[in-house]
Amino acid sequence: RSANYSSIFPDQLNEFTQFAMTSVQSFSQIYSMYYGDVSGNFINIRKTANTFIVRTILNSPTRRSITEETLDMDGNLLKTETNIQSDYDPRKRPWYTGSLSESIGNWTNVYIFHSNKRPGITYALPLFSKDNQRLGVFGTDLQLGEISLFLNSQKKGSVTDLIVIN
Repeated sequence: RSANYSSIFPDQLNEFTQFAMTSVQSFSQIYSMYYGDVSGNFINIRKTANTFIVRTILNSPTRRSITEETLDMDGNLLKTETNIQSDYDPRKRPWYTGSLSESIGNWTNVYIFHSNKRPGITYALPLFSKDNQRLGVFGTDLQLGEISLFLNSQKKGSVTDLIVIN
């Protein structure tokens, strides 16, 4: 179901970051969670082996800034990088463009993730204002390798079947 709120920039960035960090840490299949809005603003929280990477892209009519923060698993800031150069635009990615014709959440086809160049799928959920104007899209990335590991770890028996449905 689509969400119907105001845009998360800049008011809810901390809350979204905390929610995404908890989700990414709790479920090994989730690689990252993010939000991109109609202006190209973007926040992405992804996990590495021992850290979280929080990338924020903020666009204004006169300036574009990209910041990347490295946090430990407790959310403590370890490092900040600014003035990052990237042509990344969330509005051009499959998870965003695929949700343009949707008013509810949808799954992408398999594609290669921009950040780690590995195959995965995304669940994308559009965000609308109270007057039904599109504000942006939330996304959750699942790496195919992690899904495979999860499925292989499930107990299989004579009365158990595993089914993956698109």
